Amino acid sequence: MGDILGGYGLINHTHNIDSDQLAARDINRAHPSVNHEHFGRNGYVAFSGNNSQLFSAIVSATKASIEEHRLAEEHKEAYNENSLDAVFYTPLVILDGKLFSAFLNTKGETELQEFQHIAYKFNYMSPSYEQDSYLVDIVTLDGLSTYIDKQEGWLESMLKTLSSAIAAS
Repeated sequence: MGDILGGYGLINHTHNIDSDQLAARDINRAHPSVNHEHFGRNGYVAFSGNNSQLFSAIVSATKASIEEHRLAEEHKEAYNENSLDAVFYTPLVILDGKLFSAFLNTKGETELQEFQHIAYKFNYMSPSYEQDSYLVDIVTLDGLSTYIDKQEGWLESMLKTLSSAIAAS
């Protein structure tokens, strides 16, 4: 699993691809979630008094991504000996509503800004999972098509990076 942002990782696996062909710096360089100015670290549902739905959604998305990764890792025998595969799993929560981030600006004042996509740093410790820190994307319905476009662009850049490295070897 890739390691970024002080231990927050993108869930991924590769087959017949090494770090010379696709390095963590290449993966992280253009990733839409890694390049945020602000990261979510705590969630609050305004005016509801109930944050359990948000937390449950984050946990469910993370566990689903981990399990999909685990299933793929267990079935690597299905890969061709010569195949080259890089697979990324992104925990995603889609929010039907508004998404805000509160942070301290350069003057030390609290600032509130609306976003359509926030990368959320999520610590989930469990004896069932090796990794304990994840990036979870929280995206509004209004921002979903832009989010998908950015993810597609990133995947295309990964393909180009990997294709160039393989052609050079």
